[in-house]
Amino acid sequence: MQYHIQEATFDLPEGSFIDRSVNVLVFGDPALPFSVVITRDYFDEGGSVEQLLREQVKALSTSGKQFKELEFGTTHLPLNSPAGAPSSGGAHNAAGAYVTYTKQGHPIHQKIVLAEMPGRRALVVTGTYAGPWKEEHVAHWASVLHSLRLRA
Repeated sequence: MQYHIQEATFDLPEGSFIDRSVNVLVFGDPALPFSVVITRDYFDEGGSVEQLLREQVKALSTSGKQFKELEFGTTHLPLNSPAGAPSSGGAHNAAGAYVTYTKQGHPIHQKIVLAEMPGRRALVVTGTYAGPWKEEHVAHWASVLHSLRLRA
C-alpha cells in the first residue's frame, strides 16, 4: 500500500498497521490560535460515524466544565453533493457536532466532523478556538469542509 503525506509517499505492507496519524493546522495568532486538527479513528462492526461521534462528544462532556452540545447532525461529504445523496457514487456518510465547554477557565468552542471511510474507518476533522468563532474561523472551516475530497 502506498501511504501519502503532504511531503512524501512511501510503501507499507497491507494490513500491517493502524493509522493514528494527526495533522495540526494553526491559523492566525500562535498565542491564541484557531486550529484544525485531522485525526483517524475506527468504529465497531455494525457501528457508524454517528455513534462514534456520540462517544467522542460524551468523552468531551467530562473533560471540561459548562459543557453544551449546540448542534449535532448527519450529512454527506462532499458538502456540495446533492441533498439526500446516498453514500455510494462518491458521497460519504458524515456526522458533525458543535460543542462548547470551559477548560482551565478558558472557553473552548469546537466543531467536529467525522467522515465514514471504507473498512470502518473515520476521518475526524476538528476546528477549535478559545472563544466564539470569528468570521475568519468560520471561513477557514468552510473552506476545509467544502474542499474536502476523501480517498479510500
